[in-house]
Amino acid sequence: MLPTPWWAARALPVSSGMQLFGNALVGVLALGEWPTLQDKLLGFGAVAVIIVGAAITTWQQDKSRGTGNMRKALVVLAVSTLGYMGYSALPRFISADGWAEFFPQTTGMLAMGLVLALFMTRGKALLEKTSRINVFTGLIFAAGAMAYLVSTTLNGVAVGFALSQMNVVISTWGSILLLGQKKTKKERVAVSIGLAPVVLGGVGVSLV
Repeated sequence: MLPTPWWAARALPVSSGMQLFGNALVGVLALGEWPTLQDKLLGFGAVAVIIVGAAITTWQQDKSRGTGNMRKALVVLAVSTLGYMGYSALPRFISADGWAEFFPQTTGMLAMGLVLALFMTRGKALLEKTSRINVFTGLIFAAGAMAYLVSTTLNGVAVGFALSQMNVVISTWGSILLLGQKKTKKERVAVSIGLAPVVLGGVGVSLV
């Protein structure tokens, strides 16, 4: 779990940037995607634009705020990046389509969720009201995951993942407007400026 100051407005853009770069490398080096030099230049150029935009969105007016937590969060995000890279790329090595991937992957998620709930909270999490409410969140995530797995089958890991990260626009502003993530006026301007290249980079990747 990320340290509390690292809300979605900061964690998700950085996580997206790390995962974009990692999945692009796996797609190109291991799976043979973006075969021509032109494809590689356009693809990695677009990924770089997205990463720069994501970095801009995390700018803080008060440089001293949350510095220690940032280091811890980056370690957690690095681990999650490796997990998402495996989630995206491993099925491609066995040429499974998105529909075939969905059931075994969700079964694994359910099993791991139960293990974590039983061993880390001694089963208390299973009885909490918030857990029952989050079942609906899980259903929404499942729909998104299904669409993503089909997309990686049709478009490849590098392009499919890059397009999926356009959700950073909604998640970043949603965390500010709906979840109460506090941002100064200048920080909100930085978020708006940073999200523009994120979208442009997504368009660029879709052209590869």
